[in-house]
Amino acid sequence: MQVVQPATTQEIAELLRSAQAKGASVAVRGGRTLEQILPAEGAASDLLFDMSRMNRIESIEKGNLLARAEAGTITAAVQAAAEAEGLFYPPDPTSLETSTIGGNIACSATGPRQLKYGGTRDFVLGLEVVLPSGEHIRTGADMQKSVAGYDMTRFLVGSGARFGVVTGAVLRLLPKPQGRRTILCSLPSWTAGAAVALAVLKSGMTPAALELLDLHCLEVDREAWTSLGAPWRGAVGAESVLLIELDGVEASVNRQHAQVERLSADTAGALVLSLTEPDEVSRAWELRRRLLPRLMAGSPTWAMALAAIVPDKLLLPFSSDEPPVSLISNGPTRVACFAHAGTGVLHLFVGIDPAKERDGDEAIALVRRMLQRLRDLGAKLLRTYGPARRLLGEEEAPASALMERLAAAQRSFDPKGVMIP
Repeated sequence: MQVVQPATTQEIAELLRSAQAKGASVAVRGGRTLEQILPAEGAASDLLFDMSRMNRIESIEKGNLLARAEAGTITAAVQAAAEAEGLFYPPDPTSLETSTIGGNIACSATGPRQLKYGGTRDFVLGLEVVLPSGEHIRTGADMQKSVAGYDMTRFLVGSGARFGVVTGAVLRLLPKPQGRRTILCSLPSWTAGAAVALAVLKSGMTPAALELLDLHCLEVDREAWTSLGAPWRGAVGAESVLLIELDGVEASVNRQHAQVERLSADTAGALVLSLTEPDEVSRAWELRRRLLPRLMAGSPTWAMALAAIVPDKLLLPFSSDEPPVSLISNGPTRVACFAHAGTGVLHLFVGIDPAKERDGDEAIALVRRMLQRLRDLGAKLLRTYGPARRLLGEEEAPASALMERLAAAQRSFDPKGVMIP
Protein backbone atom coordinates (compact mmCIF):
# COMPACT_ATOMS: atom_id res chain seq x y z
CA MET A 1 0.00 0.00 0.00
CA GLN A 2 1.26 3.45 -0.93
CA VAL A 3 0.32 6.37 1.33
CA VAL A 4 -0.04 9.73 -0.40
CA GLN A 5 -0.76 13.12 1.17
CA PRO A 6 -2.52 15.29 -1.41
CA ALA A 7 -2.70 19.00 -0.69
CA THR A 8 -5.27 20.11 -3.28
CA THR A 9 -8.46 18.93 -4.93
CA GLN A 10 -6.63 18.92 -8.24
CA GLU A 11 -3.99 16.50 -6.93
CA ILE A 12 -6.73 14.14 -5.76
CA ALA A 13 -8.44 14.33 -9.15
CA GLU A 14 -5.18 13.44 -10.93
CA LEU A 15 -4.47 10.56 -8.53
CA LEU A 16 -7.95 9.11 -9.00
CA ARG A 17 -7.73 9.35 -12.79
CA SER A 18 -4.41 7.53 -12.64
CA ALA A 19 -5.77 4.89 -10.26
CA GLN A 20 -8.73 4.21 -12.54
CA ALA A 21 -6.50 3.91 -15.58
CA LYS A 22 -4.19 1.45 -13.79
CA GLY A 23 -6.96 -0.55 -12.12
CA ALA A 24 -5.71 0.46 -8.68
CA SER A 25 -7.88 0.77 -5.58
CA VAL A 26 -8.09 3.77 -3.25
CA ALA A 27 -9.05 4.30 0.40
CA VAL A 28 -9.24 7.54 2.35
CA ARG A 29 -7.95 8.27 5.84
CA GLY A 30 -8.99 11.23 7.98
CA GLY A 31 -8.15 11.46 11.69
CA ARG A 32 -7.79 7.66 12.06
CA THR A 33 -10.39 7.72 14.82
CA LEU A 34 -12.34 4.67 13.61
CA GLU A 35 -9.16 2.66 13.10
CA GLN A 36 -8.93 2.41 16.89
CA ILE A 37 -12.22 0.55 17.23
CA LEU A 38 -13.15 -1.04 13.88
CA PRO A 39 -11.71 -4.44 12.99
CA ALA A 40 -9.60 -4.67 9.86
CA GLU A 41 -11.83 -6.23 7.24
CA GLY A 42 -11.88 -6.58 3.48
CA ALA A 43 -9.17 -6.03 0.92
CA ALA A 44 -6.36 -3.55 1.44
CA SER A 45 -6.16 -0.67 -1.01
CA ASP A 46 -3.29 0.10 -3.39
CA LEU A 47 -3.38 3.80 -2.50
CA LEU A 48 -4.27 5.39 0.82
CA PHE A 49 -5.12 9.09 0.76
CA ASP A 50 -3.98 10.76 3.97
CA MET A 51 -6.02 13.99 4.07
CA SER A 52 -4.06 15.65 6.90
CA ARG A 53 -2.49 18.31 4.62
CA MET A 54 -5.91 19.55 3.50
CA ASN A 55 -6.65 21.15 6.86
CA ARG A 56 -7.49 24.78 6.12
CA ILE A 57 -10.49 26.65 7.45
CA GLU A 58 -11.02 28.81 4.42
CA SER A 59 -13.53 31.21 6.00
CA ILE A 60 -15.91 31.87 8.85
CA GLU A 61 -18.71 34.01 7.45
CA LYS A 62 -20.54 35.56 10.37
CA GLY A 63 -23.17 37.31 8.26
CA ASN A 64 -24.01 34.11 6.40
CA LEU A 65 -23.70 31.81 9.42
CA LEU A 66 -21.42 29.38 7.63
CA ALA A 67 -17.87 28.05 7.54
CA ARG A 68 -15.84 26.69 4.65
CA ALA A 69 -13.32 24.01 5.59
CA GLU A 70 -11.17 21.43 3.87
CA ALA A 71 -11.78 17.77 4.59
CA GLY A 72 -8.71 17.27 6.77
CA THR A 73 -9.65 20.02 9.23
CA ILE A 74 -9.94 18.84 12.83
CA THR A 75 -13.48 19.16 14.20
CA ALA A 76 -12.37 21.00 17.35
CA ALA A 77 -10.55 23.57 15.19
CA VAL A 78 -13.81 24.41 13.39
CA GLN A 79 -15.59 24.75 16.73
CA ALA A 80 -12.86 27.06 18.08
CA ALA A 81 -12.79 29.22 14.94
CA ALA A 82 -16.58 29.59 15.03
CA GLU A 83 -16.57 30.46 18.74
CA ALA A 84 -13.95 33.16 18.17
CA GLU A 85 -16.54 34.89 15.97
CA GLY A 86 -19.38 34.44 18.46
CA LEU A 87 -20.76 31.47 16.53
CA PHE A 88 -21.39 27.81 17.29
CA TYR A 89 -20.74 24.56 15.39
CA PRO A 90 -22.79 22.02 17.39
CA PRO A 91 -21.69 18.57 16.06
CA ASP A 92 -19.49 17.10 18.81
CA PRO A 93 -18.30 13.54 18.18
CA THR A 94 -16.44 12.33 21.26
CA SER A 95 -13.30 12.20 19.10
CA LEU A 96 -13.59 15.89 18.15
CA GLU A 97 -9.96 16.62 19.12
CA THR A 98 -8.70 14.13 16.51
CA SER A 99 -11.54 13.48 14.06
CA THR A 100 -11.71 15.45 10.82
CA ILE A 101 -14.58 17.13 9.01
CA GLY A 102 -14.15 14.73 6.09
CA GLY A 103 -14.22 11.74 8.43
CA ASN A 104 -17.31 13.08 10.19
CA ILE A 105 -18.99 13.44 6.80
CA ALA A 106 -17.97 9.95 5.70
CA CYS A 107 -19.54 8.28 8.74
CA SER A 108 -22.24 10.89 9.50
CA ALA A 109 -20.78 11.43 12.96
CA THR A 110 -23.00 12.52 15.80
CA GLY A 111 -22.28 13.02 19.51
CA PRO A 112 -23.90 14.01 22.80
CA ARG A 113 -25.46 17.18 21.33
CA GLN A 114 -27.44 15.19 18.76
CA LEU A 115 -30.40 15.34 21.14
CA LYS A 116 -30.96 19.06 20.58
CA TYR A 117 -29.03 19.92 17.45
CA GLY A 118 -28.68 16.77 15.35
CA GLY A 119 -25.42 15.51 13.88
CA THR A 120 -22.99 16.27 11.07
CA ARG A 121 -25.63 15.55 8.41
CA ASP A 122 -27.72 18.44 9.72
CA PHE A 123 -24.90 20.99 9.44
CA VAL A 124 -23.48 20.28 5.98
CA LEU A 125 -24.83 22.72 3.38
CA GLY A 126 -22.59 21.73 0.49
CA LEU A 127 -19.72 19.47 -0.49
CA GLU A 128 -16.77 19.51 -2.82
CA VAL A 129 -16.21 15.98 -4.08
CA VAL A 130 -13.90 14.23 -6.52
CA LEU A 131 -15.60 11.23 -8.12
CA PRO A 132 -13.66 7.99 -8.77
CA SER A 133 -13.30 9.06 -12.41
CA GLY A 134 -11.42 12.20 -11.32
CA GLU A 135 -14.38 14.45 -12.13
CA HIS A 136 -14.81 17.35 -9.70
CA ILE A 137 -18.35 18.19 -8.54
CA ARG A 138 -20.03 20.49 -6.01
CA THR A 139 -23.27 19.74 -4.22
CA GLY A 140 -25.61 21.99 -2.26
CA ALA A 141 -25.07 25.71 -1.88
CA ASP A 142 -24.37 28.46 0.65
CA MET A 143 -27.89 28.69 2.05
CA GLN A 144 -30.42 26.46 3.80
CA LYS A 145 -32.74 25.93 0.83
CA SER A 146 -30.66 24.84 -2.11
CA VAL A 147 -32.38 21.84 -3.73
CA ALA A 148 -35.83 21.10 -5.11
CA GLY A 149 -35.24 17.45 -5.93
CA TYR A 150 -32.65 14.85 -4.99
CA ASP A 151 -30.49 16.08 -2.12
CA MET A 152 -27.04 14.81 -3.14
CA THR A 153 -25.36 16.45 -0.16
CA ARG A 154 -27.34 14.42 2.35
CA PHE A 155 -26.97 11.32 0.17
CA LEU A 156 -23.18 11.58 0.31
CA VAL A 157 -22.98 12.29 4.05
CA GLY A 158 -22.57 8.90 5.71
CA SER A 159 -21.62 7.10 2.51
CA GLY A 160 -18.19 6.13 3.80
CA ALA A 161 -16.26 7.45 0.78
CA ARG A 162 -17.97 4.85 -1.45
CA PHE A 163 -18.87 7.39 -4.11
CA GLY A 164 -15.79 9.61 -4.14
CA VAL A 165 -13.44 11.72 -2.03
CA VAL A 166 -14.85 14.69 -0.12
CA THR A 167 -12.26 17.46 -0.25
CA GLY A 168 -14.16 20.36 1.32
CA ALA A 169 -17.46 21.35 2.90
CA VAL A 170 -19.70 24.33 3.54
CA LEU A 171 -20.88 24.03 7.14
CA ARG A 172 -23.88 25.66 8.79
CA LEU A 173 -23.21 27.65 11.96
CA LEU A 174 -25.50 29.01 14.67
CA PRO A 175 -25.22 32.01 16.96
CA LYS A 176 -23.38 31.07 20.14
CA PRO A 177 -25.86 30.32 22.97
CA GLN A 178 -26.10 33.12 25.48
CA GLY A 179 -25.95 30.79 28.47
CA ARG A 180 -24.63 27.30 29.07
CA ARG A 181 -24.68 25.11 32.16
CA THR A 182 -23.26 21.65 32.84
CA ILE A 183 -24.88 19.60 35.58
CA LEU A 184 -23.39 16.48 37.15
CA CYS A 185 -26.10 14.35 38.71
CA SER A 186 -24.91 11.39 40.81
CA LEU A 187 -27.51 8.65 41.27
CA PRO A 188 -27.77 5.36 43.18
CA SER A 189 -28.29 3.11 40.14
CA TRP A 190 -28.46 2.94 36.35
CA THR A 191 -32.24 2.70 36.47
CA ALA A 192 -32.42 5.80 38.69
CA GLY A 193 -30.28 7.70 36.17
CA ALA A 194 -32.44 6.54 33.27
CA ALA A 195 -35.58 7.53 35.18
CA VAL A 196 -34.27 11.06 35.82
CA ALA A 197 -33.24 11.40 32.16
CA LEU A 198 -36.73 10.36 31.07
CA ALA A 199 -38.31 12.80 33.54
CA VAL A 200 -36.19 15.61 32.07
CA LEU A 201 -37.38 14.76 28.55
CA LYS A 202 -41.02 14.49 29.58
CA SER A 203 -40.84 17.86 31.35
CA GLY A 204 -40.58 19.64 28.01
CA MET A 205 -36.91 20.55 28.30
CA THR A 206 -34.52 19.72 25.49
CA PRO A 207 -31.01 19.61 26.93
CA ALA A 208 -28.11 20.05 24.55
CA ALA A 209 -26.73 16.76 25.88
CA LEU A 210 -27.92 14.05 28.27
CA GLU A 211 -25.25 11.39 28.92
CA LEU A 212 -25.71 8.44 31.27
CA LEU A 213 -22.70 6.48 32.58
CA ASP A 214 -22.73 3.47 34.87
CA LEU A 215 -20.39 2.74 37.76
CA HIS A 216 -17.79 0.91 35.69
CA CYS A 217 -17.49 3.86 33.30
CA LEU A 218 -16.72 6.04 36.30
CA GLU A 219 -14.18 3.63 37.76
CA VAL A 220 -11.77 3.98 34.84
CA ASP A 221 -11.29 7.64 35.88
CA ARG A 222 -12.29 7.41 39.51
CA GLU A 223 -10.00 10.12 40.90
CA ALA A 224 -10.93 12.60 38.17
CA TRP A 225 -14.67 12.14 38.70
CA THR A 226 -14.22 12.41 42.46
CA SER A 227 -12.29 15.66 42.03
CA LEU A 228 -15.35 17.10 40.27
CA GLY A 229 -17.48 16.27 43.31
CA ALA A 230 -19.09 13.02 42.18
CA PRO A 231 -19.61 10.93 45.35
CA TRP A 232 -18.50 7.32 45.31
CA ARG A 233 -20.04 4.15 46.65
CA GLY A 234 -19.95 4.39 50.41
CA ALA A 235 -20.76 8.10 50.27
CA VAL A 236 -24.38 8.11 49.11
CA GLY A 237 -24.35 4.89 47.10
CA ALA A 238 -23.73 6.60 43.75
CA GLU A 239 -23.51 4.02 40.94
CA SER A 240 -24.27 6.16 37.88
CA VAL A 241 -23.80 9.70 36.63
CA LEU A 242 -26.07 11.77 34.43
CA LEU A 243 -24.09 14.51 32.68
CA ILE A 244 -26.43 17.23 31.42
CA GLU A 245 -25.67 20.26 29.27
CA LEU A 246 -28.24 23.05 29.12
CA ASP A 247 -27.88 25.99 26.77
CA GLY A 248 -29.89 28.87 25.36
CA VAL A 249 -31.08 32.19 26.74
CA GLU A 250 -29.56 32.77 30.19
CA ALA A 251 -32.88 33.11 32.03
CA SER A 252 -34.20 29.93 30.41
CA VAL A 253 -31.04 28.00 31.33
CA ASN A 254 -31.44 29.09 34.96
CA ARG A 255 -35.05 27.93 35.02
CA GLN A 256 -34.14 24.59 33.48
CA HIS A 257 -31.36 24.08 36.00
CA ALA A 258 -33.80 24.57 38.88
CA GLN A 259 -36.21 22.16 37.20
CA VAL A 260 -33.51 19.47 36.88
CA GLU A 261 -32.79 19.84 40.59
CA ARG A 262 -36.49 19.37 41.42
CA LEU A 263 -36.82 16.30 39.21
CA SER A 264 -33.67 14.73 40.67
CA ALA A 265 -34.80 15.42 44.24
CA ASP A 266 -37.55 12.82 43.77
CA THR A 267 -34.85 10.12 43.50
CA ALA A 268 -33.44 8.93 46.83
CA GLY A 269 -29.68 9.35 47.05
CA ALA A 270 -29.46 11.76 44.13
CA LEU A 271 -26.96 14.61 44.30
CA VAL A 272 -27.02 17.46 41.77
CA LEU A 273 -23.84 19.46 41.23
CA SER A 274 -23.64 22.52 39.00
CA LEU A 275 -20.20 22.85 37.40
CA THR A 276 -19.65 26.59 37.27
CA GLU A 277 -15.93 26.93 36.57
CA PRO A 278 -14.91 26.64 32.88
CA ASP A 279 -12.08 24.22 33.73
CA GLU A 280 -14.54 21.96 35.61
CA VAL A 281 -16.91 21.92 32.64
CA SER A 282 -14.07 21.17 30.21
CA ARG A 283 -12.77 18.40 32.47
CA ALA A 284 -16.20 16.75 32.79
CA TRP A 285 -16.74 16.58 29.03
CA GLU A 286 -13.15 15.52 28.46
CA LEU A 287 -13.75 12.59 30.84
CA ARG A 288 -16.78 11.63 28.76
CA ARG A 289 -14.83 11.92 25.50
CA ARG A 290 -11.94 9.76 26.68
CA LEU A 291 -14.16 7.08 28.22
CA LEU A 292 -13.96 4.56 25.38
CA PRO A 293 -10.16 4.88 24.89
CA ARG A 294 -9.72 4.38 28.65
CA LEU A 295 -11.95 1.29 28.65
CA MET A 296 -10.07 -0.12 25.67
CA ALA A 297 -6.68 0.57 27.27
CA GLY A 298 -7.72 -1.35 30.39
CA SER A 299 -8.89 -4.42 28.46
CA PRO A 300 -6.80 -5.50 25.47
CA THR A 301 -9.41 -8.13 24.57
CA TRP A 302 -12.77 -6.38 24.32
CA ALA A 303 -16.01 -6.07 22.43
CA MET A 304 -18.70 -3.40 22.30
CA ALA A 305 -22.26 -3.42 21.03
CA LEU A 306 -24.07 -0.29 19.88
CA ALA A 307 -27.84 -0.54 20.17
CA ALA A 308 -30.71 1.90 19.71
CA ILE A 309 -33.93 1.91 21.70
CA VAL A 310 -36.63 4.49 22.33
CA PRO A 311 -35.59 6.53 25.39
CA ASP A 312 -38.58 5.59 27.55
CA LYS A 313 -37.45 1.93 27.42
CA LEU A 314 -33.85 2.68 28.30
CA LEU A 315 -34.21 1.53 31.92
CA LEU A 316 -36.24 -1.62 31.30
CA PRO A 317 -33.52 -4.09 30.18
CA PHE A 318 -31.66 -3.50 33.45
CA SER A 319 -34.52 -3.61 35.92
CA SER A 320 -34.05 -7.34 36.61
CA ASP A 321 -31.67 -8.85 39.14
CA GLU A 322 -28.84 -8.60 36.64
CA PRO A 323 -28.01 -4.94 35.87
CA PRO A 324 -24.68 -3.96 34.28
CA VAL A 325 -23.07 -3.28 37.66
CA SER A 326 -23.77 -6.82 38.90
CA LEU A 327 -20.47 -7.95 37.35
CA ILE A 328 -17.83 -6.31 39.54
CA SER A 329 -14.81 -5.05 37.61
CA ASN A 330 -11.64 -6.95 38.32
CA GLY A 331 -8.64 -5.82 36.31
CA PRO A 332 -9.36 -6.01 32.58
CA THR A 333 -12.58 -8.01 33.10
CA ARG A 334 -15.49 -5.57 33.19
CA VAL A 335 -18.88 -4.77 31.76
CA ALA A 336 -19.61 -1.07 31.31
CA CYS A 337 -22.69 0.65 29.97
CA PHE A 338 -23.07 4.23 28.74
CA ALA A 339 -25.76 5.94 26.70
CA HIS A 340 -26.84 9.07 24.89
CA ALA A 341 -29.90 8.97 27.11
CA GLY A 342 -31.91 11.53 25.14
CA THR A 343 -31.72 9.57 21.89
CA GLY A 344 -31.67 6.03 23.30
CA VAL A 345 -28.27 5.10 21.81
CA LEU A 346 -26.74 2.57 24.16
CA HIS A 347 -23.17 1.25 24.33
CA LEU A 348 -22.41 -2.07 26.04
CA PHE A 349 -18.68 -2.62 26.54
CA VAL A 350 -17.21 -5.91 27.73
CA GLY A 351 -13.52 -6.26 28.55
CA ILE A 352 -12.05 -9.71 29.05
CA ASP A 353 -8.93 -10.63 30.96
CA PRO A 354 -7.27 -13.36 28.84
CA ALA A 355 -5.81 -14.83 32.03
CA LYS A 356 -9.30 -15.28 33.48
CA GLU A 357 -11.17 -17.07 30.75
CA ARG A 358 -14.06 -18.09 33.00
CA ASP A 359 -14.71 -14.48 34.03
CA GLY A 360 -14.55 -13.49 30.38
CA ASP A 361 -17.12 -16.13 29.48
CA GLU A 362 -19.42 -14.79 32.18
CA ALA A 363 -18.99 -11.22 30.95
CA ILE A 364 -19.81 -12.14 27.35
CA ALA A 365 -22.78 -14.22 28.48
CA LEU A 366 -24.08 -11.28 30.54
CA VAL A 367 -23.86 -8.86 27.61
CA ARG A 368 -25.53 -11.35 25.24
CA ARG A 369 -28.44 -11.69 27.69
CA MET A 370 -28.70 -7.92 27.96
CA LEU A 371 -28.72 -7.58 24.18
CA GLN A 372 -31.46 -10.18 23.89
CA ARG A 373 -33.58 -8.28 26.40
CA LEU A 374 -33.03 -5.14 24.35
CA ARG A 375 -34.16 -6.93 21.16
CA ASP A 376 -37.24 -8.21 22.97
CA LEU A 377 -38.08 -4.57 23.73
CA GLY A 378 -37.74 -3.54 20.09
CA ALA A 379 -34.15 -2.27 20.14
CA LYS A 380 -31.90 -2.57 17.09
CA LEU A 381 -28.32 -3.82 17.30
CA LEU A 382 -26.58 -1.26 15.09
CA ARG A 383 -22.96 -2.35 15.21
CA THR A 384 -20.42 -4.44 17.10
CA TYR A 385 -16.80 -3.46 17.54
CA GLY A 386 -13.53 -4.79 18.89
CA PRO A 387 -11.28 -7.88 18.79
CA ALA A 388 -13.95 -10.06 20.44
CA ARG A 389 -16.92 -8.58 18.56
CA ARG A 390 -18.10 -11.86 17.03
CA LEU A 391 -18.78 -13.24 20.51
CA LEU A 392 -21.65 -10.75 20.83
CA GLY A 393 -23.67 -12.19 17.96
CA GLU A 394 -24.74 -10.93 14.57
CA GLU A 395 -25.62 -7.34 13.72
CA GLU A 396 -28.96 -6.66 12.08
CA ALA A 397 -28.36 -6.63 8.33
CA PRO A 398 -30.36 -4.35 6.02
CA ALA A 399 -32.82 -6.01 3.66
CA SER A 400 -31.09 -7.69 0.74
CA ALA A 401 -33.20 -5.80 -1.81
CA LEU A 402 -32.03 -2.50 -0.33
CA MET A 403 -28.39 -3.63 -0.36
CA GLU A 404 -28.69 -4.60 -4.02
CA ARG A 405 -29.91 -1.12 -4.91
CA LEU A 406 -27.16 0.53 -2.89
CA ALA A 407 -24.60 -1.64 -4.67
CA ALA A 408 -26.09 -0.58 -8.00
CA ALA A 409 -25.81 3.07 -6.98
CA GLN A 410 -22.18 2.55 -6.04
CA ARG A 411 -21.45 0.93 -9.41
CA SER A 412 -22.98 3.90 -11.21
CA PHE A 413 -20.54 6.23 -9.44
CA ASP A 414 -17.60 3.83 -9.47
CA PRO A 415 -17.98 1.28 -12.29
CA LYS A 416 -14.37 0.13 -12.02
CA GLY A 417 -14.45 -0.36 -8.23
CA VAL A 418 -11.73 2.17 -7.44
CA MET A 419 -13.02 3.21 -4.01
CA ILE A 420 -12.69 0.97 -0.95
CA PRO A 421 -14.89 2.35 1.88
